[in-house]
Amino acid sequence: MSKKTFYLNDKFSTLSSLGKSFKYDFNYLKNSIKRNDLVANEKKILEVFKLCYELYKDQKHVSGLYKYTHSLEVALIIIEELKIRDSDTIIAAMLHDVLIDIQDIDINFLEKNTSKDIVNLIVDITNIAHIDKKNNKAETYRKLFLAIIKDIRIFIIKLADRLHVLRSLQYLPQKQQKEIAEETLNFFAPFAHRLGLQKLKNELEARSFYSINTTQYEQMLEFLAEKKKQFSEYMFVFIGAFKKVLDEVGVPYKLKSIHKQEYEIFLMLQDGKKLEDIDDLFSLVIVLKTENEEECYNVYKSLSNKFNILEVSDYISKPNTDWYRSLNIKLHNPNGAVEILIRTQFMQDLAEHALGKILTRKHSAYDILQISEEDANLWSNWMKNIIETKEEQAGQIIWNSIKNNIFDKKITVFTKNKKNKIILPENSTLIDFAFSISLEIGIHAITGKVNNVVKNIFTKLKDGDEVEIITSNKCYPDSSWLKNIVSFKSACYLNSYFKTNYKLKTKQKNISPQKEEITTISITGVERNGLLTDIKEKIGFENIYRIRLFPCTLCWEIAIDVKTQEKDVINNYFLELFKIHGIKSILIS
Repeated sequence: MSKKTFYLNDKFSTLSSLGKSFKYDFNYLKNSIKRNDLVANEKKILEVFKLCYELYKDQKHVSGLYKYTHSLEVALIIIEELKIRDSDTIIAAMLHDVLIDIQDIDINFLEKNTSKDIVNLIVDITNIAHIDKKNNKAETYRKLFLAIIKDIRIFIIKLADRLHVLRSLQYLPQKQQKEIAEETLNFFAPFAHRLGLQKLKNELEARSFYSINTTQYEQMLEFLAEKKKQFSEYMFVFIGAFKKVLDEVGVPYKLKSIHKQEYEIFLMLQDGKKLEDIDDLFSLVIVLKTENEEECYNVYKSLSNKFNILEVSDYISKPNTDWYRSLNIKLHNPNGAVEILIRTQFMQDLAEHALGKILTRKHSAYDILQISEEDANLWSNWMKNIIETKEEQAGQIIWNSIKNNIFDKKITVFTKNKKNKIILPENSTLIDFAFSISLEIGIHAITGKVNNVVKNIFTKLKDGDEVEIITSNKCYPDSSWLKNIVSFKSACYLNSYFKTNYKLKTKQKNISPQKEEITTISITGVERNGLLTDIKEKIGFENIYRIRLFPCTLCWEIAIDVKTQEKDVINNYFLELFKIHGIKSILIS
């Protein structure tokens, strides 16, 4: 075992003292309950531990430890590391594998010794585990997604279970180690981050990264060690004047440094950055021992009087999630720049293990993930259809959808005159915006205006854009739209539209004109208000089958399919269209 392996163990303790005896483990759990203010539920939790021990006492893990220790470790992660106080979650964690590991166990027996709510949790966890064992990743992702939405406690237990599996990964075959590590990096770690479980996310990533590529993990460690030395030397010069300012404010505080994690640095390198160009690895955190948020601003004002402030990001008055609160500033001094994060103790607790602070009896994640129940059901049905129709591609398609809509950055755009605010995934297009308003507007969107400039329907939006969608009842989506969307709503609505439209065409072959009955008129015109309306009036709304519009610089390119191939009618359209102000060219095909 290399020296760096020991570093990993030092950073994230792996060795367990559990499994020596029932008495030792019982007392360990009892003391943990007292240390973490769970005394009110002590009797119930300890009784279930006795049950867990009796059910598992003859079974051993591949590591040589008794299997009940895994269940106990998962419960202790929830108590001690996630700081979750919900006793039902803790109890379900201790019994999360019993329906798989214990043959012929009776559900009624479990319910009698716990509760109906706890047994429902165990059953839901077991259902996910059964799918996972069949190696159906797409269905596993869908079930885990539904679990988070339905009852976030299911996913909390799965996260704690995954963390303990990683801590004992060395006992599994190499191939299985890699599969578990890759799945953790792709799914569990990003969700842990999204739920505000930063410390757990860091360990999930570190252990998985180490398992997949030990050499690169060690390279990142060496790089961090060198950068830490430079940061310490830099702060040594800076810290005296810094502390003097803080002391004058008069609020007790503590200082700590934080840094980007090994896997995070690795991803930056994958995106094309060079090690020597990464200069924002370390930040200094000021944790104020007060719950008065105003003191964060007082510290900021005092620091701004002494140092040159380069940047300010206020996540206290304008938080970007339910749990992240911090006043982030970048200071300049003769030795360079340093990022300072100013927080109260409560804000610091949120940054490290938010879920334990905000978990309520409701237990759903609609607010946490900013998704409605209706949209969650819509998305789930789409996932189910993808699994049925895309087979081997389904897992990646579903994962990309979850990643784009839950994990990746968001942009805020506005309707006309900034009347309403709409939050969309980064890289969303005008199509995504249209479907976010309604199905009807999305289906009939022909183009749009971004900051009052006409743009192609595939145009990507930027944060702060003001958007207006232009629709036509003669315009319908085509398959190219599927390659130019990001939001799950667009994917769901388009999937449903194409599926329904295909069925209608199959049943009613005369639903649309035959190809030989269609003539396409391609028009180039100078951009002006009312141009499209004038064109449609000249042709006649009832004669138009389909309209496609392609805005370009200072002009419009419009393709109109009309329901005729009669030469006299087409020639008349040609003559009438050239009478319209702004028409530059017309092509008949």
